[in-house]
Amino acid sequence: MATSLAIASAAFLAPAAAGAAGTYSTSWGDHGGIEAIFVNDAFTEAGFHNVHYRYDDCGRTADEESCVWEIKLTLSSPSSRCVASTPATQVVWDSGPQSGNGQVDSGPVSFALEGCPGQSFGGGFEVKRTFDPSKQTGPLKITAAGEAWNLLALTFGPHWLEEAEGRFGTPSPAATPQPLPAKPGMKIAADCRSLTIGPARYLFRFGRLGCRKAGNLALMAYLSGTAPGGYLCTAKGSGGQRCWRRQQPKKFVEWRPPTAASHRRPG
Repeated sequence: MATSLAIASAAFLAPAAAGAAGTYSTSWGDHGGIEAIFVNDAFTEAGFHNVHYRYDDCGRTADEESCVWEIKLTLSSPSSRCVASTPATQVVWDSGPQSGNGQVDSGPVSFALEGCPGQSFGGGFEVKRTFDPSKQTGPLKITAAGEAWNLLALTFGPHWLEEAEGRFGTPSPAATPQPLPAKPGMKIAADCRSLTIGPARYLFRFGRLGCRKAGNLALMAYLSGTAPGGYLCTAKGSGGQRCWRRQQPKKFVEWRPPTAASHRRPG
């Protein structure tokens, strides 16, 4: 079911209206989207009018016993920040575990920023399933599986709205929400060994990072076209990229096109 995104009400935007540079809405196709993301000019407050998400992919096989999914929206800070006590990552909204097919709506949410540009707003989706092996045929029995992918990566900078318009679509009249992103979506495989960008498949590798953290960094670098805070990035050819932590090169994330050798069967 497609979701229609609307402009946030004046009452919700009133606290930030005096310094707000504008609002954005993001769409996730038939799953839903976020209505009217905003940040004030002082970088002390940001928020959104509503998160709507609908999931209809539970129960797709007869052997599925459980299907639990969850959405988390986070605020991340660069390593060098104006308030040293600011947490590196904060959860600003969490749907909580949702069992079976259904939908969630957050309602208006606002959250504090540290008062300087550079913090990033992002979101991720995760689903976990369990299965009954007695209902499966063949020698391979599966008891559990999962998927995870990123929904959004947006950095709050001095001209965040103008920059987002320039990267993700043609600017339209003020106060009209723009879909984000216009680039093909990036999706991390459940085994964290590959990712896809539109129809293209890449090998996915990371070091000294968890899959979720590596996926968030990859999406931030891909959508913004710049290195995430505290990282350096270089192109790997044919759409690939490698990003590593400054002064910690063993902490990295990388995606690159498969080579002939990677498709070759052993022996």
